[in-house]
Amino acid sequence: MAICQRWERVNVPGFSAEAPLSIMTESPGRVWLGYSRSRIVLLEADQVHPYNLRDGADIGSILTLHAHEGRIWAGGIQWSSFF
Repeated sequence: MAICQRWERVNVPGFSAEAPLSIMTESPGRVWLGYSRSRIVLLEADQVHPYNLRDGADIGSILTLHAHEGRIWAGGIQWSSFF
């Protein structure tokens, strides 16, 4: 396994100018990012899966993410929700 010798910026399409507020790895190859305005992004291999208000994530800025028993829990400034 190669070890990274320096930090590198991760650019997420549509979010490149904004840093995530929270980050969680669920399993190898699956990384969840939480953003302001109820936006959550799943990075899976080479794919980007964005979720937002239309998907029911109306919880404000996503401050924490947690995987438990097959669900993804998101804690925001308004309340918590799961997917």
